Amino acid sequence: MPDRLIAPAIKPIEKLRLVNPAIVSLSNEIHMYQFVNPLQSALKIDIVFNTGTASQAIPLTANTALRLLKEGTKSYPGNKFMSKIDYYGAFLNQNASKDDSVVSLLVLKKNFNATLPLLESLFTEPTFSPDEFDQLRDIEREDYIIQNEKPKHIARKTINELVFGKETPYGRSANVTDYDNMQLEQLVDFFHDNYSSDNCKIILSGPVDDKILSILDKHLGKPWNTNGKRTDFVQDSKFNPELVHIVKDGALQSAIQIGMPIMPRHHEDYIPFLLLNTVFGGYFGSRLMSNIREDKGYTYGIHSQLSTFLKGSIFTISTEAGTSVTNATLQEIQYEMHQLQHEHIQSEELNLVKNYLTGSYMRSLDGVYNQAEKFKSIHGFGLEMDYYEKSLHRIQHTQPDELQSLAKKYLNYDAMTKVIVGA
Repeated sequence: MPDRLIAPAIKPIEKLRLVNPAIVSLSNEIHMYQFVNPLQSALKIDIVFNTGTASQAIPLTANTALRLLKEGTKSYPGNKFMSKIDYYGAFLNQNASKDDSVVSLLVLKKNFNATLPLLESLFTEPTFSPDEFDQLRDIEREDYIIQNEKPKHIARKTINELVFGKETPYGRSANVTDYDNMQLEQLVDFFHDNYSSDNCKIILSGPVDDKILSILDKHLGKPWNTNGKRTDFVQDSKFNPELVHIVKDGALQSAIQIGMPIMPRHHEDYIPFLLLNTVFGGYFGSRLMSNIREDKGYTYGIHSQLSTFLKGSIFTISTEAGTSVTNATLQEIQYEMHQLQHEHIQSEELNLVKNYLTGSYMRSLDGVYNQAEKFKSIHGFGLEMDYYEKSLHRIQHTQPDELQSLAKKYLNYDAMTKVIVGA
């Protein structure tokens, strides 16, 4: 009998056992990547298009075109489309990020055959109803006005513009006049030019079998929208650090965003800097949280993160603090950078963070649905599933002196843009 008073030994995880997805193609040559577990009851299909908000010449067209799709098709007009989705207990989601656009369907396997005609109709015969467009535009316009009154929204938008460049594809932001000027024909043109069978891939997860593949080929295996004009973009950022203070009368807190361009995902410094960032501000026990939230009480939360895209990356520090302690908060952020530059991270703290990241990796890769999500996030960069195994190995073998060198190289407070929105 094991002694219940003695905790089991903690063993380091040295290797992740991940398998690359099986790849097959539909009749129209769409590549499908399969993460198979026959014991699951639900199937998830992600249709990933190689176009996003950075490809749009006119603001708002990528996301609005996607959202308008589910407002009705020729075979399922008006609310009949979503009523059918709801009837079968399915979940449909669509979103455009900077680099790609994704339409996702989660449905029980027993209802897969009944819901695929809906997905086929979504791409092959959308109606783009003028009435639905007017209603959606008005709703999104009002939501934008509400969000744009919030200091944290203004700060986040501003740091993105200043780091990437206000007139560049990654830095460009919508404003209220873009909603007023948006035309239905612009959405239709963007849809036909970009959301096509020869500009996408499919990621399948769950109980995939030959019958499922046959159903997919029947409904999505014919060419659709293949005569469009693909849109690409050039991201040419010219970054100069600056301090920007936007006054928001009556604000009780200041929204703070600090940022700069950072290395791409393929760079040799990326993974060890990810570890350094976790120590600095990447999790609840980070130095920024321990100092500025727990010790000083200036904020409810503060974090730092890396966001990587195909043609650019950004490092940001985000928080909200009382207007009376805004400057003190900035001083403490600078102090924590200085500490990492001039003192080694002690082994106890470093091992804690390494174990935290290892656990995060394990949780985020647990099961086929999570693995499909992680694959989706890296495949556009030309990476495979062994990327996570290599990343974990790199994290576990990074030493304090390397992290100190990275802090000196990248955590330079004066080289970052600071945005403060508040009274």
